[in-house]
Amino acid sequence: MPIFDQGYQHWKGPLAGHAWRWFAIARHGVRVQLRSRILRVMLLLGWLPALALVVAVALWGLVEQRSATVVGLVSSILPADMLLDPRAYRTTFWTLAYSQFFKTEMFFVMIAVVVAGPGLISRDLRFNALPLYFARPLTRFDYFLGKLGVIGALVAAVAVGPALFAYVIGVCFSLDLSVVKDTYRVLLGSLAYGAIITLSVGTLVLALSSLTRRSLYVGIAWFGLWWIGEAVAGVLIGIQVVTIQSELQRELVEKANAEAAQALDHGARAGRGPRRMPQDDWFRLEAQREEAMSAAARTNWRLLPSFTANLNRLGEGLLDSDAAWVQVGRATERARQVVDQPMRLFGKGSQPAAPPINERRLADQIVPQYPWWWSGAVLAGLMGISVWILSRRIKSLDRLK
Repeated sequence: MPIFDQGYQHWKGPLAGHAWRWFAIARHGVRVQLRSRILRVMLLLGWLPALALVVAVALWGLVEQRSATVVGLVSSILPADMLLDPRAYRTTFWTLAYSQFFKTEMFFVMIAVVVAGPGLISRDLRFNALPLYFARPLTRFDYFLGKLGVIGALVAAVAVGPALFAYVIGVCFSLDLSVVKDTYRVLLGSLAYGAIITLSVGTLVLALSSLTRRSLYVGIAWFGLWWIGEAVAGVLIGIQVVTIQSELQRELVEKANAEAAQALDHGARAGRGPRRMPQDDWFRLEAQREEAMSAAARTNWRLLPSFTANLNRLGEGLLDSDAAWVQVGRATERARQVVDQPMRLFGKGSQPAAPPINERRLADQIVPQYPWWWSGAVLAGLMGISVWILSRRIKSLDRLK
């Protein structure tokens, strides 16, 4: 039988620089993951919120053009001030639309990671594939970056890519290039948020994947970390809300009983029945409740056990959705004043006074108010632990560089 020469043969193909060696691992990993029918279905479902975002920004572009059909369609949803001068609220609307989009897409990102993430390293450990990787001119950093690139591709396909697509559609429907100047911060915030999601989610799932050779265990651990954190944060928030409301209710009952006793005493002397508590006092007590909830929200650490809540907090900070909700709240309060003023002027003498104005009511109820760097510190700590686990679990095979 002939013996073929198995010695060194010079490579005649194109050579890539060392900086792009990780890309081969990422490309192969994406191809393998896309063979999963479940993952492909999840990616398609993840585009449904993107379509809703596209419709929202496109309709807002038509609102800016004073389309009678679209204005009539959204007139019952949006405050009158936003419809009178829609360009003044352009940044606000885009910010809130993208904020809601990323909150919804976070669910699909977590599901996609549950499907694709567990086997990224555990299968290599199970089949002893690491020597095959490092027999090539690869370092551990190239290997980690390639695996992280798979998670980045999923995040880009589910969140960042649709956000960019919606941005282009929104600019086209606005028919005004000034929309780029008004909304480019939303685009930059979306890109930065996508990078944070990739680094946080990717390093954590890779660390879990490196701890065992069974992908099933990694998926269970990731799912448990996700849902248990959500459950713990929800229970803590519920306890806080019940405690604050119980305290305020107790103060309300004590005040009502004291005033009722006083009114009963005066009524007995004058021969009249007890006097009802004035409506203004009820509004004042309601304002005290809102103030107490707002003050508690600014130091509320109870969302920190939730991994997704921390990511959402950074997303709200990058998009500056708090300022957007304040502006919407200001428009809402103005609309309420316009409705209440004729009732107070032409109503009967028993017409109650209007509740106090609170432009931050919506922002305090919807946007987390605790400092964003609390969530950043938690995610940075998890990332540091994940990197340490990866560096310890994957043995150094950097001799062939």
